[in-house]
Amino acid sequence: MMNKINISLFLFILFFYNLINYSNSTFEINNFDSTSCQWLCGKAGSYLECPNTTNNFIYASGECGSGSNADCAKSSCSSSSSTYHALQCCQTTILNQFEDLDEAPKTSPDNWQCGGYGQYLQCPQNQAIVGSCQSGKDHDCKNGPCSSTNAWHSIRCSGGELFNSTDCFWQCGRYGDYLTCPQDFILTGTCASGKESDCTNGPCAVSDSWTAARCCRNLWSPVYPGLKVTFQQSLFDELTSKITPLIEKKLMETSFPPITGVTDIFLIGNVDWTISNLKFTNLNFDQNSLKIVAGDGLIFQVSNGGGKMVCDWKVKQENWPHASDSGSATITISKLSLTLKTGVHSENERIAIQILDLNLDLGHLDIDVDTFLGWVIDLFLEIFNGVIKSVVENVVVSILRIAFDEIDQVLQKIPNIIPLGPIEFDVSIPYGPVSSSKLYFMTPTIASFYPTSNPQPSPYQPVALPDNETSNMVNILVSEAMLNSFTYSLYKSGVLSLTLDPSNSSHLTNTDDWKLIVPELSESYPNTPIDFQVVVTQTPQITIATTGGSLELISDWNYYVISSNGNSRTLVLTLEATASGGLDFFIIQNATTGQNILVGNITSLSFNFAQKYSTIGRINLAFVNSAIKIAIGTILAIVNPFLTNHGIPLPSLNFLTFPQPNFIYKQHYFAIVGNVQINGRTLIQKLNLNE
Repeated sequence: MMNKINISLFLFILFFYNLINYSNSTFEINNFDSTSCQWLCGKAGSYLECPNTTNNFIYASGECGSGSNADCAKSSCSSSSSTYHALQCCQTTILNQFEDLDEAPKTSPDNWQCGGYGQYLQCPQNQAIVGSCQSGKDHDCKNGPCSSTNAWHSIRCSGGELFNSTDCFWQCGRYGDYLTCPQDFILTGTCASGKESDCTNGPCAVSDSWTAARCCRNLWSPVYPGLKVTFQQSLFDELTSKITPLIEKKLMETSFPPITGVTDIFLIGNVDWTISNLKFTNLNFDQNSLKIVAGDGLIFQVSNGGGKMVCDWKVKQENWPHASDSGSATITISKLSLTLKTGVHSENERIAIQILDLNLDLGHLDIDVDTFLGWVIDLFLEIFNGVIKSVVENVVVSILRIAFDEIDQVLQKIPNIIPLGPIEFDVSIPYGPVSSSKLYFMTPTIASFYPTSNPQPSPYQPVALPDNETSNMVNILVSEAMLNSFTYSLYKSGVLSLTLDPSNSSHLTNTDDWKLIVPELSESYPNTPIDFQVVVTQTPQITIATTGGSLELISDWNYYVISSNGNSRTLVLTLEATASGGLDFFIIQNATTGQNILVGNITSLSFNFAQKYSTIGRINLAFVNSAIKIAIGTILAIVNPFLTNHGIPLPSLNFLTFPQPNFIYKQHYFAIVGNVQINGRTLIQKLNLNE
């Protein structure tokens, strides 16, 4: 059962060598800065190549390929009407990592790889593309380096231990699409077609893939988390009042073993003694604090604490007259101090904690012993301020160390990947949490989604998020890239497509149902059963700006007429629908687990239709657009429940609740900020302690 909380937020480059047209190359490498990129445009069969430099580290990061025509003669190559092929090269930021260039890795390009149409070519591990060739409808790359083969396309690779071959993904495109890798990613593989869409047999196994580009992260590039959670010192101040009783309770549950010894008492001689049933009956950490330690983690300190202990005792004189006695004793503790300093870091891409400093001093002890023997009192003063005090302090320190080891073991068992049906959520930690001198504690999270069937990184990379946004107790910074990786994964998983047919719906499955929206359909096929299919054709784009959030979704609305015998269906109409609208999102909380989940609704929606395919003549699109505008309410009634049921889990501590968080919208990210309430009862249960 989900309980809605009344909050909202807004979801979801260079010089080229052309071996055939060398004299036409006009690229100036001196124009580069650390982010410079430039495109080179080539004819069919042109070998385009980035400069072969030693220390400039210039690699390809984008490409365009054609079909039968010069389909790349647009965009960056619009000035050349014969552009069949384009390659983008960029200077990487690798050199920024070396104070001495002689320490930087040296590279030289490998031989060319030659391939046929529809063949996926890929660089060796940790190398990237520095040159390529592509064809039109014929094998035009058979000249030059690939003259010994009937090559349709080719690539040349270079590098060495510069790129992460595991953090890679494929982009898929049609003829004329300019495919570019995100910032800090490099081109490491391609696929090219002839006159057909030939790249449908590999990573781009979809019906309309003519080109493909494989992008891998530059090892020297920074890793930006998609989500950051920051806790202010004020939260830890509030948390202290909840944690202190738990530590007191934990220590009061301490079980001490019997302690025995022999002590030489003046004029009495050796005395055997036993202390048993030693335990705390009361502890008071009146002056306590939980503070952020810059660069380390947290420190919990107690000063001027107090309490009481009780025990049973037995003593026996070894020599004549062998006097013995037994009884109980009460020990009053004052000026107790405790220091517990923890370090927080990243281990196995998870949060890990360790004790950096742990010290307990019981302070001053006043002892009340029920005995008539004065030397017994002297004995207790000696052993309790010596041996017993040391044993108690060591046992308590050991218990606290074990408890923190158990907490760390629990943290190490937290999964890095959370399965969410057809997709999965990467919540691994890219680097250690930050304890700032500005008194905040920040935990970064990769926070990216992948399709479960093909868990490769999405093409959306976060901007550099600040560590902190406000002085509120909690700041949750959510990147636009995280939201788009979510919609990307849903799109790649196929869950954004919808098919209605007479077997599963009584609505929109007859041509007459569309009479008011697409009258041409019912006029051509009156009262005829249809399959209506909505296919999202690209990743829905979520944009976060200072003014709020927005969504754009492009889909094909396909209408299939079903034959009279029901054995076949025929596509008669495809309308391309571009929908855009504002986003209004909520956080809902799972009442059982306490998990905070980011879900959304579309608050405003507009459609623009274009005719993509038709066997029933030209459609009056103005009429369609007007009719759909009237039906917006019905459409939202279908879409919004879907969005609500496909939310994004946020990092949650179920003993913390957000009563009234605020939302701050920035370019490409938003922040959820606010003060929290701490539920002590739930915290106790979370730590498996009895009240």
